[in-house]
Amino acid sequence: MKDDRSVPVAELRSKYGDVRGKQKAFTREVETVLRRVIMSKKLDVVNIEARTKTIDGFCEKAQRDDKSYTDPIREITDLTGCRVICYYTSDIEKISRVIHENFDVDGKNSVDRLFSNSPDQFGYQSKHLVVSFNADRLKLEDFKEFRNMKAEIQIRTSLQHSWAAIEHKLQYKNAEHIAPPLKRKLFRIAALLELADEEFNYLEKNIGTVRKEITKSIGEGDLSQSINVDSVDIYIISSGIIHEVTTYFKEAGFSIAPSPPSARKPIAKLIDTLIVAEIGSVAELEKLLFRINPRSAWKGHVGALYNSWRRLVAHPKPVVDQFTIVRIMVCFASNDKIFRRVLREVPFGPTIQSALLETKGS
Repeated sequence: MKDDRSVPVAELRSKYGDVRGKQKAFTREVETVLRRVIMSKKLDVVNIEARTKTIDGFCEKAQRDDKSYTDPIREITDLTGCRVICYYTSDIEKISRVIHENFDVDGKNSVDRLFSNSPDQFGYQSKHLVVSFNADRLKLEDFKEFRNMKAEIQIRTSLQHSWAAIEHKLQYKNAEHIAPPLKRKLFRIAALLELADEEFNYLEKNIGTVRKEITKSIGEGDLSQSINVDSVDIYIISSGIIHEVTTYFKEAGFSIAPSPPSARKPIAKLIDTLIVAEIGSVAELEKLLFRINPRSAWKGHVGALYNSWRRLVAHPKPVVDQFTIVRIMVCFASNDKIFRRVLREVPFGPTIQSALLETKGS
């Protein structure tokens, strides 16, 4: 058959132009299915993106000297390309398994490029899986037109993606192409990125273990843990006084917002508050909260705060989350100097800031 490198560019453009609309529809369906199956497994990813190769990109690839296509529209496997960017290297195999479960994977054309064994290749790239819709999905009317069409799905971590983007920008893929003064620097960067990915993977695997140890210690009454995201979060979950005061907030008329899926930002504000309040351990936090005695006195403070908030803003109903409740408790329990320092250095929103000043400052 005719080698398509000898086909005029105009003919290649016309051929691909005729089918690119269908290719774009195929890309949309692959991306939709990919998102759905990853979400169904509750896998947290940075991003999922997809693209259909442009006409110029198709012509360039079809005419490369190192390729010999007889039917490039059928033989080029990345006319549809998807990329899944994840957080940890351990996620790559999880996502790969999900793809194998929901697509037909062309093992012959798929490539595992996570780590290069060649000394003249920088770092790593990604896992590339060439896929098509499986028989069960092709039975569905909406998918029948996509029979025999293939897509390439890349899976990589955010650090691997950063490396690939910079590598593409620099146009350096082989050590032989690089001036000696730059070569060592690039090898060092690649090694550091690989090490960083390994360390992030270690942290991800061990966060659960650390939290279990903190939970056990706090459950046994040991509150000596220093203030950090995990120790404070676990203390809040187990603290009787915080749960009791939370009920006072509900009874007063506040709505309690659930913690978002990623609560690092709200709890970070709480950690900053505790640092400004000069609280260095969980034990010191508990001691401060018990300064308001009897515990039922919290009910009066919360009620006064609600009334002040309502005078400032009649609608809508005031909403606070668990971390904000603890921040408010720290403000009420602290002396005036610490209270004003907290409001100055780790301010609340304007309404609650004013309500606290009116209630605590009065």
